[in-house]
Amino acid sequence: MSSTALVLDKKNGIGKITLKRPNYNALNLELANDLIQALENCCEDDSVKVLIITGDGHSFCSGHARRRDKHYSSNRPRLTCTSNRMLTQ
Repeated sequence: MSSTALVLDKKNGIGKITLKRPNYNALNLELANDLIQALENCCEDDSVKVLIITGDGHSFCSGHARRRDKHYSSNRPRLTCTSNRMLTQ
């Protein structure tokens, strides 16, 4: 998986996702898509028993970058997690 918005590292049964966006790792469309791919990658890997999600820098994630996201709409699908699978509604 190649991404500039996050890093996925898997070692010894531990998956670690590090958010790496400027401005306090604010969530935008790119990071959301990359995060879903990383989560699916870990869910499909039976060797991953633990998952750590962390943020690079001083904060984990400040929330949604609404002002900077030209694709933002309040009608966008919500993300939910059901039975270890990430789904959009």
